[in-house]
Amino acid sequence: DTATLVAKYQKKYDNIIYFDNMDNKGACARRNEGIKYSTGAYIAFIDSDNYWHPEKLKKQMTVLQKNDCDFCFCNVKIIDGNSSFIVPKQLIEKEFLCKKLLRENIIDTNSLLITKDKIIKAGLFDEEMPRLQDYELVFRLIYNENAKFCHLNEVLVTNNLQKDSITKNSKLYVKALSIFLNKHGQLIPEEDKVVWVAKLLLSNGWNTNEGRYVLNNTLNDSIFCCKVLNYFVDVFTSSRYEIDILNKWTDADWNIIKKVKESVNIPVIGNGDIKTCYDAKKMIEQTGCDAV
Repeated sequence: DTATLVAKYQKKYDNIIYFDNMDNKGACARRNEGIKYSTGAYIAFIDSDNYWHPEKLKKQMTVLQKNDCDFCFCNVKIIDGNSSFIVPKQLIEKEFLCKKLLRENIIDTNSLLITKDKIIKAGLFDEEMPRLQDYELVFRLIYNENAKFCHLNEVLVTNNLQKDSITKNSKLYVKALSIFLNKHGQLIPEEDKVVWVAKLLLSNGWNTNEGRYVLNNTLNDSIFCCKVLNYFVDVFTSSRYEIDILNKWTDADWNIIKKVKESVNIPVIGNGDIKTCYDAKKMIEQTGCDAV
């Protein structure tokens, strides 16, 4: 009942403009339309599952104008069920952000306050991106536009992740990852691509056409494959992660894996092409091994 709710606010505030879209073109397309319709010099975003703290815009505007920046971002508290975490956790300087963006995003769309001129010059949101659109935009702002930014190290946005949130859709993540790497892969060093591939293998979307495309174009290099395996060894050492990896790769029952894990120390070894992963369950059954 959004239209009725907005109408009440329009009676109180004459600067609210409401566009009721009957068709679903996706978040990126609608954000881009909103930017084009806007008449102000600054742009900010708020999605339906996010909450702006009362002083967000005022505080960000003060910092942005004081430092003459192209955009400002703040910290976001992300609530996922009974757990919560804050992104980012520390003050972000430009050198750190440049390095961090080669592996992951730490800037949420709803935390942004950006000048209209800069976001238009950067090319707006990529409407082909089903996920990671904020990441891809910020990546372009930093690496293509050399945008000047400031970070307000304060939680001013709360994001309540829903069960059907796009953020939790692994298949869309893999598709977005494929598009991102096609556009910006030449700027990403090999050691950072290792992390990308490791995350892909840990997602539920690795067994998709987009996932196989990314993996086939990276893991065909045996040296690179070894680096990915070493990354797993160095980072994912806990029993929980080992069980989680097995659960996703074999699609087996969690309780069965947990029971086996308690009685046998199972090594997780990856070697060969993607077909090896597809045949993993059959190989386990035929050979009688605990894991492949």
